[in-house]
Amino acid sequence: MGSRSPLLAPTARHGRLLVNILDDVARNDPLRPFVFSSKSSQPQDGWESINFREAANGVNYVAHEVVRANGRPPADVFPTVAYIGPNDVRYILLILGCFKAGYKALLVSPRNTDDVQLHLFKETECYIVWLPASHAKVIEPWLGRREMSATIMPDLVTLSSTAVPHFPYNKTFEEAEWDPFVVQHTSGSTGFPKPVVVRQGVCSGQENYRHWPDFNGSSIAHKVWAQKADRIFNGMPLFHAAGWWIFIIWRFYHDKPIALPIADQPMSPHIIRQSITFSGSDAAFLVSSVLDAVGRSEEGIAVLRKLAYVAFGGGSLPTDTGNKLADSGVLLCNAIGSTEMAVYAFYWLNEWSTKDLFKPHPTVPDHWIYYGRLDNIIVFSNGEKLNPVTMESMVASHPRLKGALVVGQGKFQPAMIFEPATPLANADEEAKLVDDVWGTIQEANKATVAHGRIIKDLVMVARPEKPFSRSGKGEIQRGQATKLYADEIEELYNAIEEAGQAISFDMTSDDVLLKSLQTLFESIGSPLLEPDTDFFSAGVDSLQVMTVTRALRASLDGVKVPTDITTATIYSNPTLRKLAQRLRSGDGTGSESADIDLADRLLAQYTQDFPPPVDNKSEPSFNAQTVIVTGSTGSLGSYLLDALLASPHVRKVVTLNRDKDGGRSKQEAVNRRRGLPTCWDKVYFLHADLSSPKLGLNSEDYTRLQRETDRIIHNAWPVNFHYSTASFAPHVAGVRHLFDLAASAQKRVAIMFISSRAAVDRWTSRDAVLETQFSDLSLSSPGYGRSKSQGYWNAAEFIPSLIKSSVYLGILPESLGSINVVDWMPVEDMASLILDVAGVTVAGPAEEIGGYFHGVNPQTTTWQALVPAILEVYGDIKQVVSMGRWVPALEKTASSTEDTKKNPAVKLLDTYRRFVDGDKPGEGFVLLAREGPERGVLRRGNWMR
Repeated sequence: MGSRSPLLAPTARHGRLLVNILDDVARNDPLRPFVFSSKSSQPQDGWESINFREAANGVNYVAHEVVRANGRPPADVFPTVAYIGPNDVRYILLILGCFKAGYKALLVSPRNTDDVQLHLFKETECYIVWLPASHAKVIEPWLGRREMSATIMPDLVTLSSTAVPHFPYNKTFEEAEWDPFVVQHTSGSTGFPKPVVVRQGVCSGQENYRHWPDFNGSSIAHKVWAQKADRIFNGMPLFHAAGWWIFIIWRFYHDKPIALPIADQPMSPHIIRQSITFSGSDAAFLVSSVLDAVGRSEEGIAVLRKLAYVAFGGGSLPTDTGNKLADSGVLLCNAIGSTEMAVYAFYWLNEWSTKDLFKPHPTVPDHWIYYGRLDNIIVFSNGEKLNPVTMESMVASHPRLKGALVVGQGKFQPAMIFEPATPLANADEEAKLVDDVWGTIQEANKATVAHGRIIKDLVMVARPEKPFSRSGKGEIQRGQATKLYADEIEELYNAIEEAGQAISFDMTSDDVLLKSLQTLFESIGSPLLEPDTDFFSAGVDSLQVMTVTRALRASLDGVKVPTDITTATIYSNPTLRKLAQRLRSGDGTGSESADIDLADRLLAQYTQDFPPPVDNKSEPSFNAQTVIVTGSTGSLGSYLLDALLASPHVRKVVTLNRDKDGGRSKQEAVNRRRGLPTCWDKVYFLHADLSSPKLGLNSEDYTRLQRETDRIIHNAWPVNFHYSTASFAPHVAGVRHLFDLAASAQKRVAIMFISSRAAVDRWTSRDAVLETQFSDLSLSSPGYGRSKSQGYWNAAEFIPSLIKSSVYLGILPESLGSINVVDWMPVEDMASLILDVAGVTVAGPAEEIGGYFHGVNPQTTTWQALVPAILEVYGDIKQVVSMGRWVPALEKTASSTEDTKKNPAVKLLDTYRRFVDGDKPGEGFVLLAREGPERGVLRRGNWMR
């Protein structure tokens, strides 16, 4: 077929004009099928072809009629002709006919509101509209508000069979390259759609792409898709860029006929299944929502499985549908494009943001996963960000819903608006719908971040008289829909605030109060909590703790409660039962003796049944080490990983992280942000649960670690001064399980444990704290300190939070009391020190690896010496005050602060209170010579940024 077709003729130097290609084929091969259209509204009646001669006649018809009605435009003026009609080939004929006549076609989505259509007409200076007779009512509002002429588009039979003279087009490619070809518009997801003019040269460039060489073993997608199929079912709407682009690329540049859907039938799964079958298509290109609907039935999968491939675009395909189709043998090809973009043969010197977000593929180099639109990102009042697309897609898949929209810009947490598939009669039916969909929302909540979870009180149902505005692809136009429901959204958030302030707490018994607390935690989006479930093991975060604290204060205002309600109250009583007991009695489990007793029990539990030592183990390797490291995605962890990878003595690094991919994707982002390398040739990422026996690994991975491991660096201890000792139980278990791995390993594996100095922060002697073991648990602070017995103090949260909040408050403490000596160590230097001590970079026998170490900077200074440099860098700080004045100023903002990104110190308020009294006994420091100016120290460190 290609040998006799001018379609696949050798490409001209720059390309050929589409109207010339059409005329060439109509002259040389007039009966060649141009497009396949349905014979009737019933798929089983089959499809028939319109050939190139008939298509060329239709184009000439349009060109003559446009000139007859409106005249020949000047050479450099291209008047706009809008078209709206059924989804048939007349779109293509109108585009080409307008181009021949010296006009440009404007394709408007029939889903646009009248205001949007008129906006597009104004922007494109459009005063001419074409339409079939069936759409006369559609344009009446336009003609009533704008002076426009209307022309009736004939039916296909008239266009193809009414003989008209050939309409010549005499411009060369060079003359027409930059002439407007068609005007399309953006989806308008965040506001009014924007018109985008596509030039003829962009279309002609597609012809040259056929001859591009392969890149990394892959051909350009268009060429591969064309080679795999002989007739493509184009399910994309022709008024949309994807629809007419697909038509032009495959029909004009790859000589592949297109089959179009039935124009007067909805794109239901049943109709699409039959249309693909009876049109004789062996590939399909579908809107993602249509593919989702078709792919949810076995009948649909059976049809799709027979195709060479199924391409989709216009939105994301739900993961469960995509996985099901792929597992069933359907070859899926996803496509993403931008209305504003095409490929040019030169580089842009100035970058232009497309507002598209991509993530690197977790395992395949040079591959990227589409994440969403920057326009879609919701920024909450606390600074947290959410991409709601996955949540919306999962919830909208419910059969009773037409769509779902997440809102919450500038609010503390997200809300959701449902659009029912069928109208509801009253509020009772709306409540029933919410109940029916709630299970789907809970599943979606499991798949999203904690701050993005939807609570039931922040769900509302869209009104039938206010349907969501949608783009040509059928996607909800986020900006317009949010604006449409602005008043209702405000009312929804106001209602939840009033409800939160009016929660009734029955204090008559622990059990009754426990139920009230359960309701409170559920209202703030926390995971489902049983009475004895630890808050923090279940995923409750610091922002939720602050929310609960505020709600308790408001709800118990005027009620006599035998304890002050602070964030420490929640942290010290981290289960519903303990918190209820504390609120009622004031005793609870927060007492000093109870905390020490619990620490003793944990120590006894996890030190019993130690395996006996094995004397004949081999020495760990030095020149080809395998090192296990936990917490590699944290601040210190990323530098530890970098140092390990840079060491010539390390052959393999095994990271144990909680993420499903072992932390690989997160590690990529963390390292890029810190300017660290992202080459993982020596890294083996493993998903692990340290609190589980054998670290939650499968037998094969665990056995390999027993065989290969030389050293273990445990850097995953949570740095949270608020946690009670009970909240650390799973982390204590993790240490024991790492010990079990080392004990069962084939080599003499040393474990390096890294944490903070809080283990001895109640040292009462004026002498320096010795680097040795202490068995007195009263030396450590409650909770965080008692959960371990040695380590490294991380100032990454304490000091930056203090400075950020000082900028927020406008005042800076002149002294830090008991921690006034500054001996902080650069994190990359600390990483090197740890590797030295662990025997990774300094050779020595395994028995010599051991002890207790506190890393400090030998060049010490004082906080007072740093204050002038801080004031110089941060001009918003107006005054230096005592810590005794700074802490009360911070306390005043605690109840009103929602944006903890700007005022993060409120999360550590109880910690800062401990330093108000100034110097206390027992704070030991390494005091060596101080060299260099303080400003240089400040600006070298990342902690001020």
